Amino acid sequence: MNQAAEIRDKVRANLLKYTRRAFDALPAIVNPRILEIGCGTGLVTLELAKMSGGQIVAIDVDQRALHQLCERFSIKGRRDRIQVVQTSMQNLPFPGNSFDVIWSEGAIASIPFEDGLHEWGKLLVPGGCLVIHDVLTDFARKQDLIEASNYTILERFTLGPEVWWEEYYEPLRKLIASVGTSGPGEDTKSIEEFRLMEQELEQFSYSDDRFGSVFFVLRLQNETA
Repeated sequence: MNQAAEIRDKVRANLLKYTRRAFDALPAIVNPRILEIGCGTGLVTLELAKMSGGQIVAIDVDQRALHQLCERFSIKGRRDRIQVVQTSMQNLPFPGNSFDVIWSEGAIASIPFEDGLHEWGKLLVPGGCLVIHDVLTDFARKQDLIEASNYTILERFTLGPEVWWEEYYEPLRKLIASVGTSGPGEDTKSIEEFRLMEQELEQFSYSDDRFGSVFFVLRLQNETA
């Protein structure tokens, strides 16, 4: 894993407590089959494996990130618990009714929110659950879309920009500063990621909803019940 990715994962781990809070809102499912959309390097994936005891299918378009995820699971001795698939979230190669839980943190912003609700819901078993962690932007519209859809809200909570600054951006700023003049080395990908992180820090604003987020824990209504 390159230096920039290690730094981002280190500060992102500060927010795993909220992943655990969202998971605790799910109904008890024995050995669930979980689809994680936009898994990245597997920080959340590993947490889901610990909490669920189930099987996880992890998808992302970034093959390099998926390789790092596999290394992470191998080190922890959980490689048999995960299937890795390189694919776009807009072209999911799974049949309907395949998963008990679909989990996505930070990925749905790449597509229309309503498309995620509709298309991802097709992959859930009746009564299955969808957990979305998304930016706080357009919160009211997203809430309306959920209420007009075939889901019941089990839990919903927000992380304001102040939470993100204290638990993510300020630690990120300190870690970037600690790299010093040596910088991220000659790794092109790492250099690019460092620049992106620095841009995020420069753009941060307490009044900008892009720097806050919301967890939605949803349950697909069982129409056959």
